[in-house]
Amino acid sequence: MKITLIIPTYNAGALWPNVLDAIKQQTIYPDKVIVIDS
Repeated sequence: MKITLIIPTYNAGALWPNVLDAIKQQTIYPDKVIVIDS
């Protein structure tokens, strides 16, 4: 099974350390991470 994580964001640069920590805490890592900055 392949997992893709899609993260929509808008001016959330200061939150990226928290987002990356949350991704690392998952039991199954995504194969791809797609960030959509609008």
